[in-house]
Amino acid sequence: MSVIVVASHHKAGSSYAKKCFSEIASVLGRDFHFFGFGERPGGACTPFHPANQILCFSHARYDHLEAIVSRFSGEQCKLVHFIRDPRTLIVSATKYHINSDEQWLSIPKIDYGGKSYQQYIKDLPCYSDQMTFEMRHGSHGTLQEMGDIHARNLATITIKIEEISWDMSGVLHQQLSEHLVDDRLLQEAVKSVFLKHSLFALQSPPAHARTMLSPSFRYDLKGETLRSYYELHGDLHTILGYET
Repeated sequence: MSVIVVASHHKAGSSYAKKCFSEIASVLGRDFHFFGFGERPGGACTPFHPANQILCFSHARYDHLEAIVSRFSGEQCKLVHFIRDPRTLIVSATKYHINSDEQWLSIPKIDYGGKSYQQYIKDLPCYSDQMTFEMRHGSHGTLQEMGDIHARNLATITIKIEEISWDMSGVLHQQLSEHLVDDRLLQEAVKSVFLKHSLFALQSPPAHARTMLSPSFRYDLKGETLRSYYELHGDLHTILGYET
């Protein structure tokens, strides 16, 4: 019995992964379990019996994934890691956290002088300050975990969300489908799910996803904001394969 583990990150394919793999679980006849922020298998409400299941993480952490992988060997565990250019992730997260109606964004925090995360970032004087705040706070842990998972080679396949979201040729969809299952008919069924949820297949892609359609958004980081990025995250984008 095998397990499929899906490691995604906030603003790096988490919604896409959840939609795709919840459907793929039905195609493959597997149970699907979704874990949001801070959640993990084996918690108070979630029994840990991962064999023949799909476990999907929207805020993947190395320690949670390693605990699962260590219980399996070889082909028994297939771990799909979705990554994104850290620079466009910061831009996307900044825009999203300014405009989103997610409940946690409106909760007052002592750390922000009694303001909520959203109110604090909105009140900053300029866009560059907002991005710097985002990379130091909301997205800091996300990028650290993405880098750790990649550096420690936990994944059996790594997928750039920008590429698979706009994979009109279907090459990446085919590659991922073949990685997940051996049966050709099931591969085609899995591939069709990925294709259905790709950005190019949607008539109106969500506004927060459009930063994935153009890598030029990374150039929003410049001057002091870009220096802050290198100070905090070094050449993470190069390590992840976004520049040589």
